[in-house]
Amino acid sequence: MQHVFIDFDLEEDHKNVKAGSFLTICDMEMKLQKWTPNFKPEIESTLAPIWINLPDLKSHYFEWDALYRIVEPIGIPIIMDKATLSKTRPTTTKIKIEIDVTKTLLHEVQIDIMNENGQMESIIQKVEYESIPEYCSHCKMQGHSDLKCRILHPELRQGVINAAKKVNESAKGKEKESIDVQGKGSNEIQWKR
Repeated sequence: MQHVFIDFDLEEDHKNVKAGSFLTICDMEMKLQKWTPNFKPEIESTLAPIWINLPDLKSHYFEWDALYRIVEPIGIPIIMDKATLSKTRPTTTKIKIEIDVTKTLLHEVQIDIMNENGQMESIIQKVEYESIPEYCSHCKMQGHSDLKCRILHPELRQGVINAAKKVNESAKGKEKESIDVQGKGSNEIQWKR
């Protein structure tokens, strides 16, 4: 696992890059992670950017400040999708947030608002999650759970070995292509075929 630290001068550049989950540099796809003071290169962060939906949220809450306060108990807001930003999809609000995948997910949040009579009212807002990455507390990495960990559960390795054998058998006689990566200098990567 290799890491690259990117420091942004402009907040807008930071938000644009953070809005994606991956960044491509020199034809290599890199997973984006937020830097933290307790960063350890051998341990993958438990933080992950994910999209959430807030179905049937009233359109007057489709403002950044309101959404920020609504989703703050769930995670750190990153960006709204274009339809939410332009208010062209009134049936749901979609926002990318950063969550800790080891924490319990909230499936609803309480919104306290002051009505026109000056009294507090509470609304329960449903939360729907899209593509939550799995995290293995043993391997300290995203991509599989403790239940699917081949180190904790060696019996799961047999399925992978059998699948690899089938791939090798079907690939016999076919031309194979390999890609080698060679570093040239400090910033240049060359692909060879």
